[in-house]
Amino acid sequence: MMKSHRRAESTTPVPIAPLSPVSDLMTVGEAAKFLRVSQGWIYDHAGNNARKDPKIPCVRLGAAKRFRRSSLERYLSQIEEQAVKSA
Repeated sequence: MMKSHRRAESTTPVPIAPLSPVSDLMTVGEAAKFLRVSQGWIYDHAGNNARKDPKIPCVRLGAAKRFRRSSLERYLSQIEEQAVKSA
C-alpha cells in the first residue's frame, strides 16, 4: 500500500517579503535597453575604470557589472542638466 506524501496545506497566509535592493539591479543588457544604447557602449562607460566618459555608475558582483535603475535615472538627470547649462 502506497502512502500519500502530500503536505498539509497551510491556511495561514505567508507574508511577502519586501523587495530587496538586489531586485533593483539590472544586467548590462537590461541597462543598455533602458538607456537605448548598445551593450558595448555600456561596457565602455561603466564604473570608475571606464574607458570612456561619461562614466555610468555600476555595482560589481564578482566579474559581473550590475546597474541600479535609480542610479541610471540620476545619471540621466545629471547629463540633462549639463546639456541645459552648456546650451
